Amino acid sequence: PGDFVTPTGELLDAENPIIIGLSLSTPLNNGVVYTLTVSDIGDCSGNIIGLFNSAQFGLPEQAEPNDVVINEILFNAVTDGFDYVELFNRSNKIIDLSTLLIAEMELIDTTAVNEYDNISTSGRLLFPGTYLCLTESSSSVAQQYMSIDTGNFIDVNEMPSYTDNEGIAALLRTDLTVIDQIHFYDDWQFELLSDDDGVSLERINYDYTTQDANNWNSAAADVHFGTPGYQNSMFGNFTSNGDVNVEYQVFSPDGDGYHDLLVITYLTADAGYTASFKIYSAQGKLVKDLGNNITLSREGFLTWEGVNNEGLELNSGIYIVFAEMFDLNGNAKKYKVKCTLVRK
Repeated sequence: PGDFVTPTGELLDAENPIIIGLSLSTPLNNGVVYTLTVSDIGDCSGNIIGLFNSAQFGLPEQAEPNDVVINEILFNAVTDGFDYVELFNRSNKIIDLSTLLIAEMELIDTTAVNEYDNISTSGRLLFPGTYLCLTESSSSVAQQYMSIDTGNFIDVNEMPSYTDNEGIAALLRTDLTVIDQIHFYDDWQFELLSDDDGVSLERINYDYTTQDANNWNSAAADVHFGTPGYQNSMFGNFTSNGDVNVEYQVFSPDGDGYHDLLVITYLTADAGYTASFKIYSAQGKLVKDLGNNITLSREGFLTWEGVNNEGLELNSGIYIVFAEMFDLNGNAKKYKVKCTLVRK
């Protein structure tokens, strides 16, 4: 603490640090994260630098659509709280955050920008496979959601003011190219929540479509309903190993972040399939329509929260997932998969 003056009389502080230039023997390569470590440097009392003696760097590349995705969003903060948007770099690129904007799009003309702000003005880097929480108050969000490491937070001067029931959050390049965009709705929250104030929407898998409602769910109660800056409580890395299957046969929708959803995976032989998915009780009664005549990707998933068509909680027991898939020629395949719903 305090000022330090060099032998030449130069005042050094946080606004006027020492700058050291390094000459490298070989050029830097794209897609490589380098680490610079400084050692054996001490203060006037002989205390050697210990913590924070290394930093990562690399050559930034231009972000293209879906390189960085919106991974979590809190649009309905508690009273006096702050909204946030979490990003995830799913690419192998190092992204310069000064080239990106966080925005809100118009609901009527979804190509028009309503509000936006720069994510960074200092050229901060977002490395592959890392998370970043954008908010107006990192300290408040970290305290509310018990985030220990705030290194994945950044304060944005003026975050877009997302509405509590519906909105469009977008990640843009400074040339307004859309990198990712989500039109969210409050009814995407877990159906049995009595109050969704302060509950974030988490993306289940960053490799599946952003706009698919099945790819979003409320953060778990045991993480205080939000995971800003680190892996989502609802994250699942799903790969279908059959035409229609369930990721796990037993699920317990109790909000603890462990198997809260029944995840139904599918894999089609070709593009262009449509399908209907329904849930039946063990006695053969239809209890839930998950989708009728929906267009399928080649591979994907649907989720079920253990409620019926009226949004009421179903009892523990055995249920049957019934799927009927149609190809472009109208040929149909039918599947039945058993699952077990467990209530505490």
